[in-house]
Amino acid sequence: MARMQILKPSKGGKALAGNKQEDGSALVWAANMAHKYENTGVELLRIVKGAGAGKMKMKTNAPDQYDLELPDREVTIPANSDEIYEPFSPEAHNEREGTDKGFTSIEFDNIAGLNVTVIRPGAKVR
Repeated sequence: MARMQILKPSKGGKALAGNKQEDGSALVWAANMAHKYENTGVELLRIVKGAGAGKMKMKTNAPDQYDLELPDREVTIPANSDEIYEPFSPEAHNEREGTDKGFTSIEFDNIAGLNVTVIRPGAKVR
């Protein structure tokens, strides 16, 4: 498990660079192995997927109204796609305690041609 880099666009633009760890080094995916990103509720996920559709699984860390564990969220990622996914709820998906408090865990069952970029929108340009 690694912590993922978050791109923060600026006035001059920012090159898209996926599959990076917080320190900028390469992030390597393995099927069904989780990596985490700091989730404040505004981050967008750009997911590029090569051959073969897959599923992204996101750990759910919030109980339901009866304090029972909810199922993890699964999102289908189409084959040969390049898509942006809207922000996910930090209340539902973030770790609650420990060194990963405030981080959300994602994993993929099919990693062929997988490239994930986490984007945190910046301040409005005036």
